[in-house]
Amino acid sequence: MFHKLCVLILVLSVAVGQSRLMASDISEVWIGLEADLGIVRRHAPDGSLISTFSLLASLSDMAQLDDVVLINLLNTGRIDRHDSEGNLLNEHFALDVHVSELVQVNDEAWVATTFAPGMVKRYDASGSIQSEISTGNPRAAEVAVVGSEIWVGLETDLGMVHRYDSSGQFLGSFAAGASLTEISRIEDEVWIGTQNHSHILRFDFSGNDLGRFDVGGLVTEIVQVGNEAWVGLDISTGVVEQYDLNRNYISEFAVGQRIVDMMSLAVVPEPASMIHLMGALTAILSIRSRPITH
Repeated sequence: MFHKLCVLILVLSVAVGQSRLMASDISEVWIGLEADLGIVRRHAPDGSLISTFSLLASLSDMAQLDDVVLINLLNTGRIDRHDSEGNLLNEHFALDVHVSELVQVNDEAWVATTFAPGMVKRYDASGSIQSEISTGNPRAAEVAVVGSEIWVGLETDLGMVHRYDSSGQFLGSFAAGASLTEISRIEDEVWIGTQNHSHILRFDFSGNDLGRFDVGGLVTEIVQVGNEAWVGLDISTGVVEQYDLNRNYISEFAVGQRIVDMMSLAVVPEPASMIHLMGALTAILSIRSRPITH
């Protein structure tokens, strides 16, 4: 019996382990460009271009929600749904607000509005609103998932950052030191871009300052791509600088137009295979209670 229990635990561990490995994979990086009809470039993790596609209006932000990509159309109160190849799906979110930031939190989409006082609205995958979080004055400019927390950056001169848990409960706040342009988790740190500065601020998950490092221009976007961090610069030709996770410059490439948003598209974890599940079930059913003998 003990042997069979060990086999069962091993089978379940393999299934969970495979799911975690798949979840960590990055299949593509989507780069949204500034244009009257928004343009999205699909790049492979090595930086090579896969394809481009156009939108119905200018975009402001993108986020992955399971196997669907949500793209907010600027000043329209509308979030379109796209599949992983960029094809427009039939259903979309019709919102009563304009969006400044869009991010996936578990199975929800958290939307920061453009109005003051700051408001973050939580939607489920169908577009139904779940709750609202008031972040106070002024408006919420950036939202990022940091470990088990959600950080909301406010549009203030000192870059105030509010920290929340995934249920929306307030945990505390700290000042980054300058107006924010981007908040992104990079491995075990949080990198923050600021206005009027060609550097990136670094913080740990508790909001403690870890220092800064210089980049090639003002930062608009930061995203982790495998063992690299891609930094989008506020340049009319749209330059993406690539760094390793120790902040060493690797290379750069241009995308032709100003960068509005960047997003890593993760491989969606698949359920454990039927083989694993049937194996575990067989192991359970085969265990029989036996009388204890002395």
